[in-house]
Amino acid sequence: MRAQIKDLIDDVLEAHERISSFVSGYSFADYVADEKTRLAVERCLEIMSEALTRMARIDPGVEVAVRDYRDMRSFRNILVHDYGRVDDRIVWTVLHDHLPRLVEDVKSLRS
Repeated sequence: MRAQIKDLIDDVLEAHERISSFVSGYSFADYVADEKTRLAVERCLEIMSEALTRMARIDPGVEVAVRDYRDMRSFRNILVHDYGRVDDRIVWTVLHDHLPRLVEDVKSLRS
């Protein structure tokens, strides 16, 4: 595995660990009420998506290996370019329903 891909995988996994620590024990209401946490989570999601994009430029197989690759890229564009319209419910759903699968796929890239 190329060192650059390994570093990007580490970026994704580190951002995921940060998100997990930020929202540990939070309910959706807690998340919505905590602006700092929302902004930190959104930033980590941006980092994860950018790292995935860079990995795919190096190895186009990443787009196939990561099931939610295209959705993550699209979501990043919303976070970055349409930040004023980010729906906290969607972010919360991404955290709980999509990130575990994405992290599983990214970890499999190490093999």
